[in-house]
Amino acid sequence: MSTDRFTEILNYLAAMSRDVGEFRQEFKQHREEFLDSRQEAQQHRQEFLDSRQEFQQHRQEFVEFRQEFQQHRQEFLDSRQEFQQHRQEFVEFRQESSQESRLLRQEFGQFRLEFGQFRIETGERFTKLEREVKQTTRRLDRIESVLLVGRADIDELQERVTALEEKQA
Repeated sequence: MSTDRFTEILNYLAAMSRDVGEFRQEFKQHREEFLDSRQEAQQHRQEFLDSRQEFQQHRQEFVEFRQEFQQHRQEFLDSRQEFQQHRQEFVEFRQESSQESRLLRQEFGQFRLEFGQFRIETGERFTKLEREVKQTTRRLDRIESVLLVGRADIDELQERVTALEEKQA
């Protein structure tokens, strides 16, 4: 074999070695980028899961609040029914005698006062409950926006992963 031919083969092998080294370097770089993006995706997924758990907690709080509201409503309806019963008793007593009627009117006035106080207290409770519902709604709106941003980031990262996998294939 001639020296020129041998030199040509050595040059060819050196070029091949450089190309393989460059390819290895590029592959390593792409692999590191893929691993970084995969780690970011896992972080976003964890953030999404945390947000989802927080949303579930708020949802549970809302359900509890709703149950409490229903209980207060039932108490109010029971009180109202009780008030109606007292009113009926007042009418019956009024028919029995005029003197007893005056006494029952005083009792009725007292019940009315108590009912008014209860109504005021209930109104305050409802006002407080409405504020809490508004706060909960705002919190849920904030959580929803975070979830949408997280979902958009996950979709974007998934597209990047798919693109890298296609490049590697």
